[in-house]
Amino acid sequence: MEQFKRNVESYRTKTLSFYKKIFSEVFRDDEWDNLKKLYSLLDDSDREEIIRTFLDNLFQLREAQEVLKKWIKKEEDLELLKDRVFKTLNRFLSLVDVDTYLTCLQSIGVAHYRIKLDPRLFLKAWLIFNKHFLRKLKEKASQKGIPCSAEYLDLLHRKNVFEIAIVIDIFWRGIIEKLIWTEQRAITDSLTKAYNRRFLEVILPKKLREEAKVDKYSVIMLDLDDFKEVNDRYGHLIGDLYLKFFAQEILKNFKRKDFFIRYGGDEFVIVLLDVGKRLAEKLMNRLSNTLRHIVLPNNLKLPLSFSWGIAEYPKDSTDIQELIKIADRRMYTRKRRKKSSSNNKAH
Repeated sequence: MEQFKRNVESYRTKTLSFYKKIFSEVFRDDEWDNLKKLYSLLDDSDREEIIRTFLDNLFQLREAQEVLKKWIKKEEDLELLKDRVFKTLNRFLSLVDVDTYLTCLQSIGVAHYRIKLDPRLFLKAWLIFNKHFLRKLKEKASQKGIPCSAEYLDLLHRKNVFEIAIVIDIFWRGIIEKLIWTEQRAITDSLTKAYNRRFLEVILPKKLREEAKVDKYSVIMLDLDDFKEVNDRYGHLIGDLYLKFFAQEILKNFKRKDFFIRYGGDEFVIVLLDVGKRLAEKLMNRLSNTLRHIVLPNNLKLPLSFSWGIAEYPKDSTDIQELIKIADRRMYTRKRRKKSSSNNKAH
């Protein structure tokens, strides 16, 4: 979850840079200066009047009242909401610099996403806000003897379109982020962070079909040796940590394009793209010789051993489920040989 939050924050930083790029394509530097001159006509009392009038009109809308019933439980919650909206819009109307302006737009978009506000209500609200804003701006311009030329009106129109586009884009990006996160949770094992059986059975076959350039790949079935003894001796909490740290070590040793899947219990499936059985065997032997212990956070050092079997596409089969069965049989053959060899040494 923490990694997901960091990814989202990084994503938002990237989108802010993206919006700045769009902004520079929509507005020239001199046009931004002209906008700042227009907005500077509004003093603190003007901005407060615009925002207060907007909020009064907004909260009279039936759709807005339905949203408030859902999210506002106490009177102080409503006052807190109004205060937040006021501060954001006041900064927005101050038009200090491009970064502040775009950050305010981001805040508005994120807030609408968080309360799942219907974009149609946002558009209604935006029309109400701009109606009061333009009325007050024209009034102040008239007082100062500044004509609202066609050039200024076009500039304000483009600004409104830009703002609506950005806020709705942020709203839908939030929806997409949530869908991606939900999908990721649905196909990820919560303990080991490896993929799960759903991924193996539903998603992986599609991904392998999409990899048209992959002439071969290896399916490895892997099983921890004597894992039951770890659970019996140290308990299931230590057993879970053992699995978790084992999975972390495995993930470090393979490329991002490869697939690591928790099949169930202490069994895992690894799919190595563009890797034949011979090379896969070498990789697993090297891994087996390297990973001989698991060191847990409490400095408990436990021995590590695992068995594996490998099947190659398309030599052994062209069906992923059949490849898993073949790899599974070969894994148990190896496991029996290891046990037999261990028993012979004991005698």
